[in-house]
Amino acid sequence: MYSFNSTEVTQNTREDHTTERNHSMKRISKEEPQEDKEVYKLSELMTNYLASQTMLLYSEIRQSTTVDLYNSAVTAMKRLLGSTDLQTIDAGVSLPDNTYTVKLDSCITSEDTFTELCKALKVSRFEGEKLSLLIDKIDATCIGQAGLVLLLKQVICENITGLRLKYNSLHCDDFGKLAPYISKLTNLTALDLSCNAIHLYQDDSCCDSMGEVLSCLTKLERLDLSNNRIKTRLRRVIQGITNPLKYLRLVGCGLTVTDITYLTISHHCHGLRELDLSENTLGPHHRAVGQLLQNAGNNLLALDLEDCAFRDEHMSYLLKDFPCLQSLLYLNIAQHFLTETTIFDVISKFSKLNSSVALKIPYPPEYFIFESQSMEELNRYKARAYLDMLHAANITRPDNRQPLKVYPKQSEYHATYL
Repeated sequence: MYSFNSTEVTQNTREDHTTERNHSMKRISKEEPQEDKEVYKLSELMTNYLASQTMLLYSEIRQSTTVDLYNSAVTAMKRLLGSTDLQTIDAGVSLPDNTYTVKLDSCITSEDTFTELCKALKVSRFEGEKLSLLIDKIDATCIGQAGLVLLLKQVICENITGLRLKYNSLHCDDFGKLAPYISKLTNLTALDLSCNAIHLYQDDSCCDSMGEVLSCLTKLERLDLSNNRIKTRLRRVIQGITNPLKYLRLVGCGLTVTDITYLTISHHCHGLRELDLSENTLGPHHRAVGQLLQNAGNNLLALDLEDCAFRDEHMSYLLKDFPCLQSLLYLNIAQHFLTETTIFDVISKFSKLNSSVALKIPYPPEYFIFESQSMEELNRYKARAYLDMLHAANITRPDNRQPLKVYPKQSEYHATYL
């Protein structure tokens, strides 16, 4: 039996957010690094292990209690009868003298971990428990609506500060069943409902339900609704959130000009530190996006506009608003079919911003014009393009500033040239 020499053990399952600047710079790549995947595996193993140890100690306590009751009965019989063939027994269990609480960020992706954690959380509330779990953040994937309801019933609501329910195949009806439990998490600062099937534009009741839930979360700072279809319903969903959001991700939400216009004039606009609008068709709404950049420019640290269907004329229009982005550290405009002239204009304008550190950008299509390119030739053209972009990024950059980091990404559109 393992015991812990500390009353609080904290397990990190998410990014370290020690400063907003460091957090913003960790988002240079959307692909999850291999080391992060290993951290998640370790996090779930740790969650499973601690839950199992809690249940093991609970079982040993029950065994010890049963043995004590038996020995008391044997002793009483000896007093009454004078003698008996029954003998007292030794439980053979060494229980810790102190009571320990383990605080952790839980990571759940398997049925086994889910089952162990639910049982451990239930017994953690029993009086006299020597080892109990206290959940601070929940990262539950592939559990489903019924499992999530069961899990949320076991936690102490006021202790939960982070909830990530990615990839749980949640639909509007499922969210309606989860809503009463999520709304009780009044200390929640981060909520991730991304990569589900909560299509708000098709269900007014679900849209209103989500708005009511979010209005109850008065400390919410981070919200991710990516890959749920919102389409004209953004105002109804987030207008009830009292304090301005600092981090908002709306990737692939089918946003319209109505949504962008609302975000531009909302109270959230001046509080946003990170904004991700990738994979929305925003090219036709580039003027609304430009107004958004003007209004949010003073506070934005990271801006993702990957695969938003911007063309040269759209990007040229947005370049006029770049001087407003003086706090911007990181910009992502990859996955666009932009000509070499436009790409180098973006690099030049972004490089001159006071805080610019890193830029994710497509390769110029002019470097991929030969149908018969071999892989060796392709890599040579990419290397040349990268060097040209680095040169353009830093040729006018003051010597007292760090070189701008450029991360070119080959667009899927370039396949037409290969």
